[in-house]
Amino acid sequence: FVPIQWVITYRLKNERKWHKLIPHSSVFQADTFVIYKDEKYYIFYEELKFKDYHGYLIVGELDIKNNVLINKKVILEQDCHLSYPNVFEENGIYYMIPESAQACSIDLYECTSFPYSWQKKQTLIDNICAVDTTPLKTNDAWYLFTSEKLKGAGGNEELTIYKSTHLFNKPFKKLYKNPVVTDVTNARMGGH
Repeated sequence: FVPIQWVITYRLKNERKWHKLIPHSSVFQADTFVIYKDEKYYIFYEELKFKDYHGYLIVGELDIKNNVLINKKVILEQDCHLSYPNVFEENGIYYMIPESAQACSIDLYECTSFPYSWQKKQTLIDNICAVDTTPLKTNDAWYLFTSEKLKGAGGNEELTIYKSTHLFNKPFKKLYKNPVVTDVTNARMGGH
């Protein structure tokens, strides 16, 4: 029995060909977020070891010429499983909201030295078992789209939205009593 190995694939804008970045056979890679900065592509992703199914977060630079990730480094590892390193920029600062459902919180990390150093800034929502939280900023508000693992739902079936008037200083409140989507085919977020 061989586990299914997820790999990172990419293609350049004016190409049709997809390129695969094949990791060591003992791990899989998933949940990529790409940041283009200083003429380099930085790939943030989850890596998971098959032996213990423990996910942690890594960043590497994409070397397009040689089709490899270079300067790879673990940027966040905890006792709980981590995935979905949702990296975004706000006012010139990079932030990340990783999926950490086992920790029962949605946490915000701030990049202190791009791309390798990250520090927890604050917990956005506590006492929640949520996966793949994705922020969206509009004119006067921040929204968090997330899939909660509720009784009878495993994290893929329902989408809930939380809102705050400020990313840091105001609490996030659930917008609706019930999930806005209840459908296993399209409720879970998949990136920006």
